[in-house]
Amino acid sequence: MSHIVSPDLVKDRIERLPLLSATASALLQLLQREQYSQAEVVRLVETDAALTTCILKVVNAPSFGLGQQVHSVARAVSFLGDKLVTAIALGNCAHQVYNHALGGYEGSAGQLWEHSLATAIAAREFARLMTPPVPLGLAFTAGIVHDIGKSVLSEFLEGRSQSLLETLDAQEIEDFALAEAQALGTDHARLGALLARRWQLPEPLVQAIAYHHTPSRAAPPWQGLCCAVHLGDALAMCLGLDTGCDALQYGLDDLTCATPDLSPAVMDVLVFTVHHEFQKTRTMFFG
Repeated sequence: MSHIVSPDLVKDRIERLPLLSATASALLQLLQREQYSQAEVVRLVETDAALTTCILKVVNAPSFGLGQQVHSVARAVSFLGDKLVTAIALGNCAHQVYNHALGGYEGSAGQLWEHSLATAIAAREFARLMTPPVPLGLAFTAGIVHDIGKSVLSEFLEGRSQSLLETLDAQEIEDFALAEAQALGTDHARLGALLARRWQLPEPLVQAIAYHHTPSRAAPPWQGLCCAVHLGDALAMCLGLDTGCDALQYGLDDLTCATPDLSPAVMDVLVFTVHHEFQKTRTMFFG
C-alpha cells in the first residue's frame, strides 16, 4: 500500500541534517577540477583542526603499516592521497548520514559508509574506461556521496521494505528505486539530490546522485560520470558490500551498453582491483 511522503516532511528531515564543514565542501569543489595540486589539499586540511587530527590518527594507525610516525599534514596527505583525505573529511562531518543504521533498508550502522567507499573505488576504476574521459577524483567523490538519500528515505521505509521486495518478486515493478517511488512518491536518488543541493555540492555530484540508477537521464556532459557510478554501485553490491535488503534489486541502465570493453577478462581485473583496494582502505579506517 502506498503512503505518499509529504514534501514538507521531507524538507524538514533534510534540514535537520548538519551542513558539510567548510573544509569538506572546499575539498569536493577542488576534486571536481581536472587539475589541482596536492599543496592545495594540504592547505585546506591544515585549516581544520578536527580533520587534521583525524587524518593523522588514520595514517599513524598500526593497520596503516608505515612503521614510522607522521606528524605533518603534508606527509599524511602524501601517504593517504587526496581522494581518501576527502572521504575522511566527508565521513568525519557527515556521520549522521554515513554511520547510522538504515532501518528502512534493514542495514546496520556503518553499512552505508562501506558501500559508499566500495562504490567510490569501483567508480574510479570504471572512469578510467570512459570515453570521453571522466576525472578520477570526481568519480571517486561521486561514489562516496551517491547514496546519501538513503539516510533520509530510510525512516519512511520502516516496516515497508519486505512489501516492496514482494512487488519485485512478483515482477509487478522493475527495481527497488521504482518501488520506493510507487510506495512513497519519491526515491532515494531524488532525496539525495535535494540533500546535495542543501550541502551546495557541485552540479556534477548532484547529477551523479540524482541519476546513479538512470545515467541515460542525466545531462549529457555528466552521463559518463553517472555511468561510472552506476556500474560502481552494481559492482559494490556484487561484492556483498551493499546497504541492506535492496542489494542487487536494481537493473542496469541502457547507457551501460555504450561503455568501453567490459569483457570477462577486464571485469576480472576490475573485481580484483576493487576488492583489494577496498580491503586495504577499510583497514585504514577500522583496523
